[in-house]
Amino acid sequence: MLAAAVSIAGTALPESARGAAGDDSPPQQQITVTADRLVSDRTARTATFSGRVKVVRGDSTIEADRLTVYYGEKASTSKKKTAALPGQSAVERIIAEGNVQIRSAELSARTPKAIYSRAAQTIELLGAGTRVISGSNSITGSKIVLHLEGEQLTVLGSDENRVKAVFEPSTKNKSP
Repeated sequence: MLAAAVSIAGTALPESARGAAGDDSPPQQQITVTADRLVSDRTARTATFSGRVKVVRGDSTIEADRLTVYYGEKASTSKKKTAALPGQSAVERIIAEGNVQIRSAELSARTPKAIYSRAAQTIELLGAGTRVISGSNSITGSKIVLHLEGEQLTVLGSDENRVKAVFEPSTKNKSP
């Protein structure tokens, strides 16, 4: 059962999309972000997209009301750290808020809030009704943490929103 749970949620950020999140792998595909508004703050090292935000990379899509990207500092040649412009340094954290929907060929997820952390190599899906679906299998909880390094998944519930996992038997090896 754990293997099924990990396979459901472990693909939330497909391998092809992980380079976009600021890790050291080279980018594989173009990323397109559309929104009603973009505010970039060089001092705070953030870029905030708001209003019908849609991020597309390959077959993966994230939609949210608001998406904030937090960038790391850029090292200069004088060994003095300076605020980098978006796209000039690695992404440290991404927070998507409000009606967050994540879709890829492998799964779909719906949550009020999603947080990607480069340092922790995790994606946290947070809030009542958070749900990840793969085929006819699903996991629901108040907090779903996907550990990108290794095949680990943590699902937490609350008094109002207990953990629920639904697994359908595989039909691949069944005889007629």
